[in-house]
Amino acid sequence: MAKLYPEIDVINRLRVKPTDGELHILRILASELDDTYKIYFNPYLDGDRPDVVIVKENVGIFLIEVKDWELKHYSLSIKNDWIVHGKQERCTIKSPQKQVFHYKKNLFEMHIRELGILEAINKRYYGTVKCFVYLHKTTTSQLNSFYGHPLSLIKETTDALNSDRKLQLIDHKQYEKKAEYLKRSKSNLERDLRMSFSQDNIKNLLNKIKKEINNSLFTATLFDEVCRRISPPEHVIDQGKPLNLTKQQLKLAVSIEGKAKIKGVAGCGKTEIIAHRATNAHIRHDSEVLILTFNITLKPLIKDRISRIQNTSKPEGIEVNNYHQFFKSRCNEHNILIQDKVKTLVKKGISKEDAVGIVFSDINTFSDMETTKYKTILIDEIQDYQIEWIDIIENYFLSKNGEIVLFGDQSQNIYHRKEDKGEFSIFKGYGRWVKMTKSLRSKLDTPLVYLFKKFQEKYVSPLHTDAESFESTFTQGLLSYDLLQYKRATFPLNPTEICEFIRKINRQHNLTPNDVAVLCSDRNILKKINDEFIKIEKTIAMVETVEELNMLKTFSGPETVQEDTEKLKRRKKTFFMQNSGLTKFSTVHSFKGMDSSTVFYILTEADSPELIYTGITRAKTNLIIIDLSNSTYADYLHKEIENL
Repeated sequence: MAKLYPEIDVINRLRVKPTDGELHILRILASELDDTYKIYFNPYLDGDRPDVVIVKENVGIFLIEVKDWELKHYSLSIKNDWIVHGKQERCTIKSPQKQVFHYKKNLFEMHIRELGILEAINKRYYGTVKCFVYLHKTTTSQLNSFYGHPLSLIKETTDALNSDRKLQLIDHKQYEKKAEYLKRSKSNLERDLRMSFSQDNIKNLLNKIKKEINNSLFTATLFDEVCRRISPPEHVIDQGKPLNLTKQQLKLAVSIEGKAKIKGVAGCGKTEIIAHRATNAHIRHDSEVLILTFNITLKPLIKDRISRIQNTSKPEGIEVNNYHQFFKSRCNEHNILIQDKVKTLVKKGISKEDAVGIVFSDINTFSDMETTKYKTILIDEIQDYQIEWIDIIENYFLSKNGEIVLFGDQSQNIYHRKEDKGEFSIFKGYGRWVKMTKSLRSKLDTPLVYLFKKFQEKYVSPLHTDAESFESTFTQGLLSYDLLQYKRATFPLNPTEICEFIRKINRQHNLTPNDVAVLCSDRNILKKINDEFIKIEKTIAMVETVEELNMLKTFSGPETVQEDTEKLKRRKKTFFMQNSGLTKFSTVHSFKGMDSSTVFYILTEADSPELIYTGITRAKTNLIIIDLSNSTYADYLHKEIENL
């Protein structure tokens, strides 16, 4: 008998009750599969909630989307569009098959780091995940009839097309185009029919699962990681009392209803407040808490902080996501086709990039829909948000009289979002700012914090007049044991020279790899330095390596190399871990919100004041600036460091 997570009695006690179809298939799967299978019901995956996930070592993953739909209320077009027939109107929705394919894609794109990296290099790993649909209130006959209608239309259309071609009523080019479209449509419909099962042929679904007996790619390591990632919580959240916080942090970590906004300097402890406040909010109202970021790489960091507070292997009762993934997940949940909206705008002459921006900022996307509401929403990196995003979140996902808190730092406005003089326009309506001026990342009496303060006041504050300034108690002339250094590198770029310099500093000061980060705003420069560095020492890098690109070319065709490279870049960001035991190589943009005891900041000519401020303030103790060009700010930084 297979092991069910959570157990059936727990499932029956869930607030959101399982459907009849979900309960039925869970009981069948648990009784008919042996104990080498693990079955997970509705696992929590950063906003994605697949209905059933089955995992077996050396075999793979099975995703099952369950619907208690009656097909008499739906129709299917030859385009494979599902159309629901309402009392007064018809509308196109996302099919169950597209939903389960979305979950599969996100397993690689977002959720399972090892699986994502391996599949980006070797596409055969995509086959380790199989997808099925179970339609509980449907018979085999009804299912065949449902798909039979569009398949018959395709056959009739194809016969007519072939006849027209024989009679030379259509030219060859038009014929080939229409024939290919019909062939592709037929293939997609037949695929979806094959992966769909009704209650009276559920045994065929079991046979499909049992038939998969061996896949050497799905190793014990992958099996363990997948099970760890999708396992339900094993511990009840403890009292959630905040630990090691300042008086101000303790006060701000208290969860209360209403709107608030908090801003502070880099390193003031905003992330700790978010983690503690989210935990306290979950305890207060015993329901899901939503934390949203802009930077996707912040998700693992925030999750780790929450797990430490809760003393669990992963956050419980708290969803951590970045805005774009959250938006896409909710569209998938409500059968909203984002790509169709983008295509419609592109047809009107709008660029694809602008069209995507318009869709993600459309405040009417979830109008008249029963969306899942949260009693607490905490939003980090608010300086990177568009005003429409806040409207969408507040209007459609915040409970009435709920708690919503914005956290940010105008000095880190590296994407140059529009702002009014004094304050960002999107911050209005949330009361007065709660200000945090004390950095907890570094001691206030260090030259490092003094450098942050001086640079911010000279170059950043004039651009953002309402930004908070660092507190510093440093007095020049006092002895300091922290490392603060400036090096002008040779031009053009010499990666060997820079790597030798970094290793020399590491050896001289006995710096452990896990405590070192190398940051640069230019991906190409960072990539070249990382490629040189890994010849001697492993790293965890936000950029792709030459070896990874060569492997990718081996498994990718020429027409997909660019697309696959972009996928690899996204995976690198999604699965970037701060504490891997290795030296970190990251862009400044992706490292925003994180920190490291030692930072080597590679200064380029294109770096803006906000970018430099964000980069250097990632350092907790030691900062080494490597100047690659005659930056506008290089001489100032050089002189300040020499004087300190």
